[in-house]
Amino acid sequence: MKVLLHVTDSSAAETELKLSIDPKKLKDVASVIPTGWVMSDLKTRKLINTYYDTDDLRFLKAGCSLRVRETGGRFIQTIKSDSGSDALHRRLEQNRELTDNTITAPTIDDPKLAEQIGFLFPDDLVTIFSNQFDRRSMELTCTNTGTLVEVAFDKGMIRAGRQQQPFAEVEIELLEGLPADLYRLAQQFLENGPLYLSGETKSSRGYKQARGILPEHKLADAPVLEPGLSVGAAMRVIFTNCFSQWMANQAALLSDHDPEAVHQMRVALRRFRSALSLLSDYLPEAETGRIERKVRWIADILGPARDLDVFMTEILAETSNDALTPEILMPLRDAAGAARNRRRGVMRRALTSRRYTSAALSIGLWIETLDSIGLPDKATSTDISVAANRLLTTQWQKVLKRGRKFESLGYDNRHMVRIALKKLRYANEFFRSLYKHDKARNYGRKLTSLQDDLGFMNDMAMSMQLCENLCKADPENASLAAARGFLLGWQQHRLHQDDAGMVAHWRAFERAKPYWETGE
Repeated sequence: MKVLLHVTDSSAAETELKLSIDPKKLKDVASVIPTGWVMSDLKTRKLINTYYDTDDLRFLKAGCSLRVRETGGRFIQTIKSDSGSDALHRRLEQNRELTDNTITAPTIDDPKLAEQIGFLFPDDLVTIFSNQFDRRSMELTCTNTGTLVEVAFDKGMIRAGRQQQPFAEVEIELLEGLPADLYRLAQQFLENGPLYLSGETKSSRGYKQARGILPEHKLADAPVLEPGLSVGAAMRVIFTNCFSQWMANQAALLSDHDPEAVHQMRVALRRFRSALSLLSDYLPEAETGRIERKVRWIADILGPARDLDVFMTEILAETSNDALTPEILMPLRDAAGAARNRRRGVMRRALTSRRYTSAALSIGLWIETLDSIGLPDKATSTDISVAANRLLTTQWQKVLKRGRKFESLGYDNRHMVRIALKKLRYANEFFRSLYKHDKARNYGRKLTSLQDDLGFMNDMAMSMQLCENLCKADPENASLAAARGFLLGWQQHRLHQDDAGMVAHWRAFERAKPYWETGE
């Protein structure tokens, strides 16, 4: 297939919510007309998408996809950004109708994206994969808000060479109106079938099938707050930022190839809970409690799997490196590996369950409607810059109070320091765009050094409890008990060895002048 280089593209923003489902169950939701919505323009079509990229996958690396869609004798070429925010995919889409299936090298409106992809020669584009699917679609109008959406029920096959993989999904695209209504509508469909948030798109599924490219974990980005924003408006930015990181790690976690995805989703959940706690004075108490319970339940699902990841990849690995006879730890490694596999299975089932999907949709809806849930007057009248100073000072003072006479504190009290310090670190991250960048970042480094020390101490305590549980599950295993004893001795040595460094980092934190009090 040749490539033509002349093209005039049209750009449009797309906002949609994608939910996956077992292909055998799609009919359970496809026949539903949700309460409070009026249906129109029902269609059934067959679609064929062929996806293109360069041999070195420049489109994928730039975070976009290029396809030609064939349906009803028409050919539409589309370049679409694959980045999303929270559970909603908000992305730019450029379309051009073709006279046949001859693909063109697209003109890209976004200068940054165009620079990443670079100049394309006529033979640079190659077929990567295709998908063929049946689509049943309809437009729905909300009788309450007037929001207009298109709902598409897709069922088909991804093909890459001789490989093929079935898929089914529901797409709810906003045509006009309120994004919050996408969440409300999805909740109704969820009542009729086992939908779940896979975090994947047709494009990401295809690259996985064709090139073995698996979803990657996503680190946190600091939210960008503008001075002059009200606390209420800033809260929406902060919660969206936390929720985006959470959702961005969903696909990598479910693909079960990257332990870091579990960690990063837990980080996102901790950031979310910290934001709820820090900003609780500006939120209705009942709403804060309701959302906190949902987030805590999800965090509890991930906790055991992450603990086992840390135990195997960090604690046991470091102990083995220091041991003269590392084989003594093999019984622990084997028992922990089996336990980790079991916990990962439990975690994956939970994250595709109706309860989890409902919780995630509820939280997305809560963020979208934050300005209409009855925020206290001070949330709309207080400048976020003023609130940030107070919140940072309050949390800083909590850390200092809990860490008084730090060198003589035992584990339980240092653990409380760790929790307060982590919340201060997240507060610094949430608000640092309001201050001079270097000052906030340097202060954050001091927090990170101390938090890493305290985190290692916590990991040691966690690993000993984990060892005890493994030994209880197999009480007759003398080799397992011996490995536990060896690990205990190593940990006591390390904790004693590291204590001086931890105390030094605490003193450096005590001396650090809070940058926000300088007014810069």
